[in-house]
Amino acid sequence: MKKKAVIAAVAVLALIIAAVLGIRGCMAANADAAGYVQAQLDLTFQGETQEAQRFVDASRSDLEEIYESGIEAFVVAYLTAGSDTEGAYTSSFASVTENIFRSVRYRVGQEERTGDGWEVTVSYQPLDVLPRFVEKLAGVSSEIEKKAEEGVYSGTEEEISQAVNTEYLIRALEVLQSAYLEGEYGEEETYTFHLTRQGTGISMENEEITDFMERILELDNLPDV
Repeated sequence: MKKKAVIAAVAVLALIIAAVLGIRGCMAANADAAGYVQAQLDLTFQGETQEAQRFVDASRSDLEEIYESGIEAFVVAYLTAGSDTEGAYTSSFASVTENIFRSVRYRVGQEERTGDGWEVTVSYQPLDVLPRFVEKLAGVSSEIEKKAEEGVYSGTEEEISQAVNTEYLIRALEVLQSAYLEGEYGEEETYTFHLTRQGTGISMENEEITDFMERILELDNLPDV
């Protein structure tokens, strides 16, 4: 379960970042590696577009749409696992997810010039909301499974399946909100981004931003359930 969840989350996170970087277009001629990392993280976690517009040829509405699409993709692939087929709960999950993302703590340091680019070190505190969510949700899933085995749900096979799925989504949303409210920050750690010049702009590897997101959201520390 842990490995599959991480793979799903990382894949979606990579798609989010790829979408943001993919519209990079004409970047600022004056290299500002630290500013670029700050803008990238603020857009990804906070949904802030002002700084990002210094580096991308995209409108505010374009960037906001990418942020919202990324949050929704994360919800569908990682939190609801495709169980919300009608999308009735996706917006509610997305709202809590935005709060989680906006709660992360990081501080971008100054850039350091290297032979082929720059290094930018970011200080951050891991947030354990998602490990808490996974652990709590395992208990909820077991409860629902037991109820199904005991015949608590009635009706046709389709009606039972729908009832189970609906209860799962409602309980999962409650668990996510609870995990968000109970989330705790870990000790401060650091992560170094390596950036290179691309034409007149700056380039960051998708793998690094994805790795950072795994660490700050503790996706690399999910419980085995």
